[in-house]
Amino acid sequence: MDTVGEIVLTPDKNTWYPTETLSGYVTLSEDMMKSGKSCDMFVFWTVDSIGTPDVGVVYRSRLNIKTMNTHHFSVRLPALPLSYQGELFRIRWMVRLRLFKRGAEDILVDREFVVEEPGSKETLVFS
Repeated sequence: MDTVGEIVLTPDKNTWYPTETLSGYVTLSEDMMKSGKSCDMFVFWTVDSIGTPDVGVVYRSRLNIKTMNTHHFSVRLPALPLSYQGELFRIRWMVRLRLFKRGAEDILVDREFVVEEPGSKETLVFS
């Protein structure tokens, strides 16, 4: 586990389909539970491009970091957008933990995944 926490998708796979239910759990380290003020978990897509970035949040939850270190989640993915990797822009999907620390910068932990149509001929891999 990362020194902050871990994001696990269940089942453990990288490719999901539109309208499929994304589920999993996040685990925070004991150090983060003690030193953190609060923690949010997001499932979202982002468009990375030369222009203004765009973000769509499909799930957000404020985690109770004082009483439990493992939090389960389940969210139905929308039909669009699909993951995309092109010359001018890309669309990425991810689960993110954002830990708000007392007197310090926020800490982010990301787990990227791909949303594509069943039978897609091209599997996307983000670096």
